[in-house]
Amino acid sequence: MVPQDLGLHRRSLIDHERGGWRNEVDADGKISGDVYPDKADLYHAFQATVAPILPLSPCLTLALRESDIV
Repeated sequence: MVPQDLGLHRRSLIDHERGGWRNEVDADGKISGDVYPDKADLYHAFQATVAPILPLSPCLTLALRESDIV
């Protein structure tokens, strides 16, 4: 299903001032923090930091389990 008003999505989700995207907006398209109050995409930074030192694996969870990090 394709949203009828893609312009609303572009205005709401894309951060044109600072670049990037807004992780969460409310029904009116305003920035919200109800579901993710802090750093919603902190896991990206974690994965980028840890992945290079993990063994090669089909997924991050298996690699963590096979490593001696955790």
